[in-house]
Amino acid sequence: MKMTILCILMSLILNSSKAIAKNKSLIKTKSALKIEIENNKEKDIVLELRNFVGASKSRFVGTANHQKSLEYLKQRITELDLGIGSGLSKLSVEEFTPDYDYAKDLYQKDFDGQIKGKFDVNDPTYKKWYGFTENTKSFIDTLKKVKGTNLIWEKKGIINPEQFIIIGAHYDTIAHDKSTLKITPHVDMPGADDNGSGVAILLRLIATLSSLDLAKSVKVVFFDFEEVGFLGARSFVNSHLAELQSENNKGFLNLEMLGHDSRPGGKIKKSGDMKIYTRATGDKGHLNDLALINPLKSCADSVVTQVNFSIEANSFNSSDHINFWEKDIRAVTFTQNWEEDFNEARYHTSNDFVETLNLKTYYQSARYIMAILMCWNYDLAH
Repeated sequence: MKMTILCILMSLILNSSKAIAKNKSLIKTKSALKIEIENNKEKDIVLELRNFVGASKSRFVGTANHQKSLEYLKQRITELDLGIGSGLSKLSVEEFTPDYDYAKDLYQKDFDGQIKGKFDVNDPTYKKWYGFTENTKSFIDTLKKVKGTNLIWEKKGIINPEQFIIIGAHYDTIAHDKSTLKITPHVDMPGADDNGSGVAILLRLIATLSSLDLAKSVKVVFFDFEEVGFLGARSFVNSHLAELQSENNKGFLNLEMLGHDSRPGGKIKKSGDMKIYTRATGDKGHLNDLALINPLKSCADSVVTQVNFSIEANSFNSSDHINFWEKDIRAVTFTQNWEEDFNEARYHTSNDFVETLNLKTYYQSARYIMAILMCWNYDLAH
């Protein structure tokens, strides 16, 4: 009996020592954060992007290539985090039935609000967007039997595991005929900027976070069906609504098209010019979005100085974050400068290649976003 008690006591002491040792590996200063960020090399993020884009010719929903890209992501995540299933981290595969009626209604409302009544029915602009809307709704009807899949990687914190933040990006692609705006489902869609750029950053983030002790929990989500009405994010929000609306959820960070940055093509003629989009000033939730991003931006600005992310409060509505805003969950989107340096020539085309991106700005953007997330996790944003 004495030996049993002694063994128990020794085990408790040993486990306590291990916990203390783990706590010592937590990042406690911005200097330590900079060192961790510097461990991510440009060649690694670019290779991650190339490999993901090269895994399939297209990621259009309902196709064999889309399924191939999904399988690639599952395999790659398990390669990057060997500790999945050990207790601290896990990978969840969530299949869902897309809300196709919502998507069709979304496109119709957009046409009614932006075009109908503002242009004559014989105006070329009216005809073009009417054709786009009808073609998109008709195409959505052909997808009725197709399921979607979101992937969720999660790692628990060891200090405040109940607190969490979500960071996500969509992995599907789409292409349109530039003259008619009709969907062209059978062409190649490399989707390097849209949105391989966001996906590759998430993968490198998993590689980094899987090797660290986290103070608080992080959920990394790869959304499906973004290009057809933001339906993957919609399913995720509806499925996890109670948790997302709890005070433990600190917000959602969305990554969208982070590879384009053109000095000659941009209106302001400078590089390193990116944006963080929030709800518009005066809109419900605007102050909540700022409460999320302002302290994190201040921290990241002092860690990564080679790129500039400015806040644009205009209720940007072209990505997955709108589903979070709809439920009054604070969220922001990190992306290119859509107003002054948009990737118009290659957006939703077969020419969205890795080789066309500004890889220097992309790399710095990846480092900046890593800094944003870790500033939150280790309470370095003051």
